[in-house]
Amino acid sequence: MGVSYTNIYGEIDGRFYNSMLQMYAEVIRTDDTGKLIEEYDERIAAIVAGTVGIGWGFHDVLAELYEQIR
Repeated sequence: MGVSYTNIYGEIDGRFYNSMLQMYAEVIRTDDTGKLIEEYDERIAAIVAGTVGIGWGFHDVLAELYEQIR
């Protein structure tokens, strides 16, 4: 929802993006078996793709996190 919100209303601030990155990273960390990531891979990849062009390094960090789970 945060990515959709940003794409609709424009960029927010670094604190907002840091919060979103923390949530994304937490999902990755809590998936010990990899089944959650496997099940939602398409959705997770779409989140990363939807951040192209968003500032504050948001896309870059999400892309790095996504590559770590690959």
